[in-house]
Parts: sequence; structure tokens; C-alpha cells
Amino acid sequence: LHRVDRRQRQMCIRDRDARMKNSAHLLLASLIACVLFKLTGCNSDSNPVESTPPLEPETGITFSHTNLEGVTFNHFLRSDEGLYAATNAGVYQLKDEQWVNLTDFQQWEVFDLESVGSGHYLASVKQNNDFYLVESTDSGVSWEQIESNFGQISGDSEGITIESFSLDEKIQALAYDQETGLLYGTGFNVLAVSGDYGRTWSTLTGEWQGYAYGYTALTIDFNSSKIWFGGQNAVEQSRLLSYDLNLLEAKTYNSMTDITGEPGTVKNIRFDPNNPDIMYASGEPGIMSSIDGGDTWEEFYFNENSRFYFGLLIDINQSETMYTSGWNKVFSEPQPFYLERTTNGGATWEKFEYVEGADIFGGVWSMYAEYGLEESILYFGLYKGGVMKVTVKN
Repeated sequence: LHRVDRRQRQMCIRDRDARMKNSAHLLLASLIACVLFKLTGCNSDSNPVESTPPLEPETGITFSHTNLEGVTFNHFLRSDEGLYAATNAGVYQLKDEQWVNLTDFQQWEVFDLESVGSGHYLASVKQNNDFYLVESTDSGVSWEQIESNFGQISGDSEGITIESFSLDEKIQALAYDQETGLLYGTGFNVLAVSGDYGRTWSTLTGEWQGYAYGYTALTIDFNSSKIWFGGQNAVEQSRLLSYDLNLLEAKTYNSMTDITGEPGTVKNIRFDPNNPDIMYASGEPGIMSSIDGGDTWEEFYFNENSRFYFGLLIDINQSETMYTSGWNKVFSEPQPFYLERTTNGGATWEKFEYVEGADIFGGVWSMYAEYGLEESILYFGLYKGGVMKVTVKN
């Protein structure tokens, strides 16, 4: 009996020790839980919150792609009647957030489009390997071919007889001065002017039917009475020129090829909205700038891959903020769309990719922007890919 009682006492002692050990473990666990609750800002009355991965930072940038498969937007035009576009499939207009083809009855490749009055538009087009200048006087509802002497070797003579509607040379670009009523146009190696909406032309500089790839950039500088134009010569060298309307003389400037020694071209010329002495010229292999009204030029945003930049968008409210997007010289394969932005005048650039459609034709050939204090709307005309609309919250 004595041995039995002793065994029972030993079992009781072991049970007591086990209970004490379990209590200690529970106490330690409670202490750890309380410490964790304190560290996470919780208390005994709070429910535990599941941890979530950190969110990506808000960029304030949204994309909206209108495919229009196979359609290339060559040029945007804003008039009092809305936003128009010259494309390889006709003239389009943005109506109720939809791009509508105003010339779907014609098989036109439209190189450029210009407004010359209320409801009055001119367009340089190609049809069946012939070039034409066409006109609409009813806001794009109907169009007619114009009898024009653009490109004719004897085109400066008075009383010239127009033998056909087709032009002897492609009109690369158009620009209209509302104050003077003069229309300017560029060809392969010529800058010309017309005072009758493109019927008769006179050369300002260069020659008709010149041997070159053409002057595709054309801009009127109203501050200095100059016409700026540029493009590429016959051996793939970039060309940048101005024509002084007061001195009646042309001047050639250093451009991409002179800076890099490589092939290049000028596609677009733009002015800082707040400082007319600051200019930008974009093309291949990037963008160059001038701070002295175009007298001298230097590299602004070049790239080693000779990526084309057909334009530059400069915020009218803050000219240190600029947007652009480029095109890899690939004609048959898709490429992603990238928005590129600087907020410090080009010192650094950010890149935003449209990740929802990396297999689209996302290379950019034209661009246009509407700037607001709270948000800006950017339109990018794509090569074979329609339009990319980008909304940027300011």
C-alpha cells in the first residue's frame, strides 16, 4: 500500500508539472501575441487583419486604344469643328469619341490636311499612284479634286494651262496663314506658296521635282516671319531649313546627320509655347533643340537604335512637361506602345507601357494634345494601329 500511494503521488506531481509547463507555454504565446498586436497597432478589441502585398504607385495615366486595324494616322488637325486626321485610308473625324471616316467612298492615302476657313479644308492625297490636291467646303461631307500646277516645271508662269487634276509632284505638307491668306506647301525639294487655295503655286526656294525623299516637316513661325521646313535628301541625310519672308532668302542649319554623322530625317518642328526662342525638331534618331531661335542646334533626346520620333508635345501650362512616343522602323511586325514623359525639361524621362496590348502596332507617326489644369488628353496616331488616347491626371 505504501508503494501504491507513492506511485500515485509521483503521478500527481508529473500531472502538476505538465499543467504548469503548458500554462507557461500559453503565457509565452500570449505575450508574443500582445507584442505583435502592439507592433501592428492592434489591441485586444481589434480583429486581426490579413496582410496584402503593396500596391503599385498610381501613375495618373490611363490608356484607351482604338484599333482601326491597318490604318496609319499621318497627321492630326484641330479646327473649330473638331479633331480631324489624315490617314492612309482617308480623312477621319472624331465624333462622340468615335473615329469616323469622312471619305470611305474614296481609296485615298492622305498625307496632310489643312483648314483654310470655316468648313473649308484642303488635303494632299494619293490615289492609284497619282497625286492630287482635294478640297471640301462643307466640313468634309463632300470632296473635289482641284486643278493645280503644283510640281509643274513651268508652274511659276502666269496663265499656265492645267492639263489634268493629277499633280506632277506629291505635296508633302501644308500650312496655312489665316492672317495673310497664304498657303504654303512642300514637295521633294521645294517650298512653294499659293494665294488661291492651292490652284496656282510659286516656288520660294528649291526646285520642282527635285531628287530627294522630301520635306515632310513644315511650320510657320509667326514671331519671326519665317517658314521652317525639313526632311531628308536623296542620300538619307537630314535637312533643316528656314525661309525668311522679309529677307526672301533661305538658310540651312545643322541637323541630326550633322550632329551624329549617321542617316537621319526631320519629321516635325515645334516651338516652346512660353518662349519662342526655344525650338525642337524631331525625327531620326530622336529630338534636337535650339535655345536661340534656331540659329544653333544640339542633341536633346537621341537614341542609339535610331528610333523615329515624329513629334513632341509641350504642355502649354508648364513647358517643362513634355510627352512623346516613337516608332521602331519595322513595317510588318507589331511593336509595343510607350508613352515617354519628362517633367524637368528633358533632364530625365519616364516610360509608361501599354501592357494590355503589347502585340499591337504601337509605333507612333503623329500626335496631338489638349492640355488642362486638372488633366491632359493626348492622341497618338499609330502606324497600322489606329489611335492611342492617353489621359494624364495633373
